[in-house]
Amino acid sequence: MSTLISGIKGKVTMMMIRQNPKMGVQRIKRVGWLSATILGLFFASVISVRAADLLHNSADTASKKWQAQGGWGVTGGKYGKFDCATCHEPDAANLRNIRKTITTQNGESWPSGSPSVDVTFLNSTSMGYDKGGHAASSRICEVCHSANQFHNFNTANNTGGLSHPTPNAVCTSCHKHNTGFKAACGGCHGNPPTAAVLGGDYGLIGTPRASNAMAAGQVGAHATHTQTRNMVCDTCHYINNGTIKMPNLSNTIDIGFYGFGGKVTSGTYVPYSSTSRGYRIASGTANTTMATVVTSYANANKCSGVYCHGGGVKVGATQVKAPLTGGNNIAPQWTAVSQNQCGSCHGVDAASPPTMGSHVKHVVPVWSAQSGNCDLCHPAIDMSHVQGSLRWEMKVTDARVGANATYKGLDKGATGDLAPSDTYGQCTNVACHTDGKGGAPRLDATWGSSTFNADCSGCHGGNAGSSAPIASDMHGQHINQIGVNGVNFGCVECHAQTVTADRTIGVLGNHLNQLVNYSGARAGKNKAACNSAYCHSDGKGNAGMAVSWSGGTPIDNCIGCHGSASPADFASVYGEPNYASTGGGAARGNSHKKHVAAGSASCIYCHGGTVTGTGALTGANHIDMTIQVAPGGGESFGYPGGKTCSTISCHGSGSPNAVWGATLPADCTGCHGGNAAVAPNDIKTGQHTRHINNVSVNGVNYGCAECHAQTVNADLTISNSTLHVNKFTNYSGARAGKNTAACNAAYCHSDGKGSAGIAVNWATGPAIDNCTGCHGAASPADFASVYGEPNYAGTGSGAERANSHKKHVGTSGSSTCIYCHAGTVAVDGKLAGANHMDKSIQVSPGGGKDFGYPGGKTCSNITCHGAGSPDAVWGATMPVDCTGCHGGNSASFKPISSNMHKPHVSQSGLNGENYGCVECHAQTVNGDRLVSNQGNHGNQFPNYSGARAGKIVASCNASYCHGDGKGSAGMAVSWAGGTPINNCIGCHGAASPADFTSIAGEPNYANAGIGLYKANSHRSHTAAGASTCETCHINTVTTDGTAILGTGLHIDRSINVNFNTTKAGATANYDPVTRTCNNISCHGGGNPRWGDISAGCSACHPNPAGLHTVHIRDMLSAGMVAFYNFTGNRSVGTYYRFGCANCHPTDTAKHRNGQVEVTFNKNKAGAGYLTTLNNLVSDDTGGYTKGGANNFTCETVYCHSNGRTLSLVAGDYRQTPNWYGGSFGGNRCGGCHDNPPQYAGQSHYVAESSLGDNGTPPYAESGHMVGIHFMNTYVGNNMNGYLGYSSSGSMAHGNPALATTISCYTCHSGIVSSSQIDTYAMSGTSSNFRCEACHTSSSRTRLQPGEIVNASLHINGAKDVAFAPISIKTKAQLANVANALGWSRSGNYKADTSYDSADLSVATWNAQTKTCLTACHVNQPDITWGAQLKCVSCHANQ
Repeated sequence: MSTLISGIKGKVTMMMIRQNPKMGVQRIKRVGWLSATILGLFFASVISVRAADLLHNSADTASKKWQAQGGWGVTGGKYGKFDCATCHEPDAANLRNIRKTITTQNGESWPSGSPSVDVTFLNSTSMGYDKGGHAASSRICEVCHSANQFHNFNTANNTGGLSHPTPNAVCTSCHKHNTGFKAACGGCHGNPPTAAVLGGDYGLIGTPRASNAMAAGQVGAHATHTQTRNMVCDTCHYINNGTIKMPNLSNTIDIGFYGFGGKVTSGTYVPYSSTSRGYRIASGTANTTMATVVTSYANANKCSGVYCHGGGVKVGATQVKAPLTGGNNIAPQWTAVSQNQCGSCHGVDAASPPTMGSHVKHVVPVWSAQSGNCDLCHPAIDMSHVQGSLRWEMKVTDARVGANATYKGLDKGATGDLAPSDTYGQCTNVACHTDGKGGAPRLDATWGSSTFNADCSGCHGGNAGSSAPIASDMHGQHINQIGVNGVNFGCVECHAQTVTADRTIGVLGNHLNQLVNYSGARAGKNKAACNSAYCHSDGKGNAGMAVSWSGGTPIDNCIGCHGSASPADFASVYGEPNYASTGGGAARGNSHKKHVAAGSASCIYCHGGTVTGTGALTGANHIDMTIQVAPGGGESFGYPGGKTCSTISCHGSGSPNAVWGATLPADCTGCHGGNAAVAPNDIKTGQHTRHINNVSVNGVNYGCAECHAQTVNADLTISNSTLHVNKFTNYSGARAGKNTAACNAAYCHSDGKGSAGIAVNWATGPAIDNCTGCHGAASPADFASVYGEPNYAGTGSGAERANSHKKHVGTSGSSTCIYCHAGTVAVDGKLAGANHMDKSIQVSPGGGKDFGYPGGKTCSNITCHGAGSPDAVWGATMPVDCTGCHGGNSASFKPISSNMHKPHVSQSGLNGENYGCVECHAQTVNGDRLVSNQGNHGNQFPNYSGARAGKIVASCNASYCHGDGKGSAGMAVSWAGGTPINNCIGCHGAASPADFTSIAGEPNYANAGIGLYKANSHRSHTAAGASTCETCHINTVTTDGTAILGTGLHIDRSINVNFNTTKAGATANYDPVTRTCNNISCHGGGNPRWGDISAGCSACHPNPAGLHTVHIRDMLSAGMVAFYNFTGNRSVGTYYRFGCANCHPTDTAKHRNGQVEVTFNKNKAGAGYLTTLNNLVSDDTGGYTKGGANNFTCETVYCHSNGRTLSLVAGDYRQTPNWYGGSFGGNRCGGCHDNPPQYAGQSHYVAESSLGDNGTPPYAESGHMVGIHFMNTYVGNNMNGYLGYSSSGSMAHGNPALATTISCYTCHSGIVSSSQIDTYAMSGTSSNFRCEACHTSSSRTRLQPGEIVNASLHINGAKDVAFAPISIKTKAQLANVANALGWSRSGNYKADTSYDSADLSVATWNAQTKTCLTACHVNQPDITWGAQLKCVSCHANQ
């Protein structure tokens, strides 16, 4: 295979003679072989891979020869700078495109004495041959050499003579091209050995003999060290003792430790020895120790004292880095398994912690669980775990660490030095070293420091006596507030389960647990709510004031705990307990309210040992769980217990004992009784109860001061002791008469107009318990008062004693009183509030009524009389029919206009007729305007009824006349002021729930089904609006459908279907029983049934012409199209289902207009998404060509474009076949976009790629097709030529077991078929990718188009990339599959049944950046679709 020349463009032509025993000899000539062989010419952006490693020069081989000339094969060095073209050229006669003549780059002479030398390379064994010696050579590995150990142009110059161990072996067995032909180890053993076999690319040493250093079947840990940990051979096999160095054969297994640039060179190795051991084992460096050999495999091959396994570092006898501690396997065995778990090299848990720095402090007491917490401060373990630099990475996502945690000022970093560190840094902002609430600690901790405070004060702060008292949250209120608390509390008071001796952490497991273990000697145990703990309670076991530890208002007085009862019996002013007393002598008996007249200074009178004279706490008696009762403040009493006080100085000499919580009235109630507020101790003599405890009758309860104003004030407080107990002498009151003996002559018992009410007696009554007693007791009476309405005779309109109560009360009774006296009575007519008996007649609207009352006994805008009614004067007369208040029907002198009356009685233009009052008020009026039932009059519409309406229906829209004609409610209406119904929608088009939105008033209830009562096909008949109604209802609506005809047919409880025969046909008729239209021209003379949705569009379009079936499939017959302007895309599987309005108008007015109209206008109203992508079509005539009745093609529609972008230009569109009978032919995909797409900026197919670019066009083509290197996969195994194509055998393409076919499905899984591969790719071209060169109608995989299996994703305005969930296989096996991320090998390299494979299902695609991450490109990032590639885009690290 030729190697491309960087920076040189041109044609790469390969001419090879294929010697494949399976296929005979054939000549293969291919242009652009490399582009045709790379599967994933996906992208041009490539990670940094040194293609220069392939070059043979002093730099890449680390050669020290010709140093005086600056090296060799490099710029300025001997022979000049070598590049790929130095040794390779296209179509060379030698193998591997090796030039026939190789010339130095700077004109110097080769060892032959000439700047040019001829080369012969016809088979792999002709690279070099030292056996016997020679004076000249034309072999590729000898023509240029003059100073090597072996294989020089003249063997006389061999520094090693003729003793090459394998003088005629294939040179590249040890000298690989991908290392610049630097000597490598692969010839004798694997590099590294990873398989328990002898020799080969992966086996143990087999040449010249086996080592037997390990038991049979053992392979050791080379794979773990080199592949998992990325170590190099020199890490353990470094040689600086003057002996032969690798890769040269020394017949010795040298163990020499050399790591991290020479920082680590110490360690001890235990070798195995026996008579069968193939090689001696020696120390490669002075600092590497070989232990005494052992003869047992079980005890051999062990490392100890090695840094990588926690053994520290020595230089000679000096211990430079101490061994790590706590590890359970610091002397691992080379052949053992599972030796790299955490804990093997150093401790990880409380049982065996690391002892360096401050680990013991953190691992044992804090995170005592078995391991798993190292990642709080260190990064997750990966292949770079042991890297010669101690790393930290604070786990800022963990609340235990904190979002801002740093070490040495960084949240992550490295020391740059081996572990353990010699010095340590400081931790800052670490959650476990905060003040306990996320704030900064008092001191930042230094790792490994022995001086950091061991008690609370280091992070939080301590008690008041510490060097740094804690001040976070409410701590200061507890530990440093003796002036309020009486004492300062220590930490142990609230954290007894965590600390001892006040600030010493006693239970390490409870530390840092965010107060979970809150407890204390005086406090409740584990109380989360502070106010529930004893120290914040009311002292009686109930919670005090709710407090917030984080920032609540501090409790700085007694109210917070003692005066915060909930519910409270009274408001505590000075901190006196305000819980409700449970009785004299009870545990929660309470008499504090009566005892704090002197404020907080009163407290000392009973609590002399706890508070000072000002009420402040003193000493330690507070919160000792004992109620301290002791006299003080100059007062005295005895307290024998039982909550009883004796000889109480406050109560006076000789006062009886008092029980705490018992009552001793201080007001009138002790003797007389009081007002209603002190019931059951309210006064009950005489008629007191009727006055002070009769709110249901009087509206209020009168207090003592109402009638005893000269004796008491504030109702029960004696204001004049002289007048007290004077036996009623001073009867008086604000509302009562002065010293009036006859109660009914007083104002409060009058009729309110100056006349007396019913005669009453204080001693005997009778009791007045209704309004009749005062207001309805006129003498003489004009009528009998039934509900308390005044019954005196009226004296005329507007007069002082004018009276119209009789008309206003009627049979509605006392409930009518609130209509005019809302400030005085309640809804039921009973008194309410204090306005009664205030010597004013309170006239104000209520009970839902309204009117104006400017005075003069005149009311205006009276709702009871109807809107627009005239003012009414109290005591005047009015007409006996409706017109006096409301107004009448349309024929009256004053038609009613209140609320919605006018649209009913005076709107024949819309309704077809005017309705009379009796239509809706048949139970109240007759003869249209005469009140026939006085009891029903004025009753707020409850007796709504009518000949055409429902009976007694309160909700108008539920009545028949406002229903939808099918028994369901119409639009919700408001009689008071709602939007009037001035079209058909209000009743017929207001279904709830609605099946659709009614436009012209067409009923929009859900279709119940063909021929059923609530069958509904209106929606499909009213596309043209209201004018369509007259087609079927000519005798009911006007021609424009916006008004009702005056035929009396509307609201007659019948559905009147009468056809306009000029529209529906002369013979059209309707069968109401079967709901069938017969001979209807709208349906082509058919007989459709109302409610039949199965027909849908098929009713008129049963068999659409042309290519409709291809575009809409079964959408019509399946009923998917529910309306004319349907633009949806319902494509599924292999079927396309595009809504009709994607190609036809969205304007419903163009439906059924006798024309077939096509429009691809991207700007049409309601255009679907696909239509909006028709960039070049901005009117209704563009985008297609119509050449007659049966000749129609689409020209510029997105659906038939190359799909390059959403902003297509003219060249992106394709003309379609004729709608009437045309087809795409076999290459269907090529009909819209090239097969595959070939527009600029893609990588499906690139005619001229950067591969094989040597400066001379034409350039190599490339593409994502057929297979990986399907045209030039070498046979291998020292045979020449390429693998061929076949469905069986070891072939580069065709046999899916060994080589996966690359097709559209590979990257568009789920959209195109995985089984029907499109073999029309590159059809009609001369491309190497042209499938039809091999695939014909008779081949096993025939010439065939691809198949779309998900049409919904094919044409949807998006490019959907989904990688196939397959394992992709190839015979183009990688030289170093171990370095190809994502690839693995089945079988041996180039074996007939072997292949390399990768899992494509894990590949990812980024649509925004157009990049993918796939194994095809060895998982290199930033491989960009449409960009140029290089070989290393797929062959990185090879």
